[in-house]
Amino acid sequence: MLKLLVSPLEELIVTGNSLPIVLEQDWNVPVTFLLAALPERCPMLRRLGLNIQATSLDHVGSFERAFSQLTHLTLLECDYIAYHPDVFVRVAQMSQLKKLRIGWSAEFLWPEFGPPLSLAEPHFVSLKSLCLDGSSTVLQDALGSIRCDLTELDVGINLTKSAERDALNTLASDISSYYPNLLTLHCRIMDASEQSEGTGSAHHPALLSSFLHCRRITCFGFSYNTTHSDREQLIQFGNEDIVAIARAWPGLTELRIDCPLADPMALTIDCLGDLARYCKELLSVELPMICADDVSIPPCKGSHERTVSLAFRISSFADAQTVALYLSALWPNIKWRHSCAYCREVQSLHEMLGYGKIMDRYEIGKVPKTAIVHLSPKYRVPFMVMP
Repeated sequence: MLKLLVSPLEELIVTGNSLPIVLEQDWNVPVTFLLAALPERCPMLRRLGLNIQATSLDHVGSFERAFSQLTHLTLLECDYIAYHPDVFVRVAQMSQLKKLRIGWSAEFLWPEFGPPLSLAEPHFVSLKSLCLDGSSTVLQDALGSIRCDLTELDVGINLTKSAERDALNTLASDISSYYPNLLTLHCRIMDASEQSEGTGSAHHPALLSSFLHCRRITCFGFSYNTTHSDREQLIQFGNEDIVAIARAWPGLTELRIDCPLADPMALTIDCLGDLARYCKELLSVELPMICADDVSIPPCKGSHERTVSLAFRISSFADAQTVALYLSALWPNIKWRHSCAYCREVQSLHEMLGYGKIMDRYEIGKVPKTAIVHLSPKYRVPFMVMP
C-alpha cells in the first residue's frame, strides 16, 4: 500500500469491503507506518479519511505528528481518537480544513474531551462543515472549542446514562448560540440509557425549540432511536412542532423527522398544509406517520414548477380521493418514496386525477362545477367547487 502513496496524491479514503471501520489487525500496513509516510510521500494531500478503529491510545503520537504536517487538508475523517487533546489541537490548527468528521467508535478510549481550547487563539479558521459523534457531554465540550462560522452541522448523540439526558437541552442551546448561520442541521440521537421511573420524552421538544433559534436553516433532520419499548420513552411530536418549524424556517428545502411517535395520531395531514403554506422552497419531506382521517380545505395552492419528494406512512384515512386532491393542491408534482399501501393508493389517484390542470385556472373553493364535469363523481370533493 505504501507504494501507492506518491506526491501527486490529493485524496486518500481508507475503508473496508463491507464495514466502514477497519480493525488494525486486518491491515497489511500498520497504522503507525501509514501516518508516518503520509506527510513525506503525500505533502499536498487534501482529503483524508481514516476509517480506522483505534483499539488503544498507542497511536496518539502518530496522529499528532501526522496532522501537524498535513497542512493542506481540506477534509478530514477520523475516529474517536481525534478527541484526544493532543490530537485535537493539531486538527484545530489546520488552516485550510473545511470539512471535519470525528468519532464513531471506541468512545471508551477517551470518555472525556479534556480541557477546552483557548478561544484567544485562532482555531478552525476555514471550517464550514462539521460532523461529530459521541456522548452529549463530550459533544458539549468539543463544540465549546469549535467556535467558527459553520454552515453545516451533523451531531450524533449517544445516550448511555440517564444523567446524559440533562445535557441535551444545554447542547442544543449551545449549538444555536455558537452557530447562528447554520444552513444544514442534522441531529441523531441513540438512547440506550437506563430507564428511570417518571422520565418521558419532554426534553426532546425543548431540544427542538432551541434549534429554532438558528434562523437560516434550509435543511433539517432529526432522528431518534431507542432501545426502550416503553411507550413513555417514545417521542411526543405533533402538528404544533411542524408549525413551529415551518414558521421559523421559511426557506426550508428539506425536512426529515425519523422517530417513534408516542401518539401515532399526533401528526395529521394538516401539518403538510402548514409546510406548504410557510415553506415555499420545500423540495423534500420525510415524516414517520400521518393521520388523514379528517381533511380540511388546503391552505394554499402549489406551483407546478417544483417537484416535492414525500416519504411517510399513512396510519389511516377516511377517503383516499380526498387525500389525493388535498396533496395535489399543495404540491401538484409529487415524487413518492418508500410509502405504505395507503400511500400507494393515494399516489395512483394523485397521478390520474388531472387535478393540477384545474387548479391552475381557479382558486381553491372557487372551481365551477362545469370545470370538473370530466372527472368521475367520486373525485369531486366539497372543497374543490364553489359553494
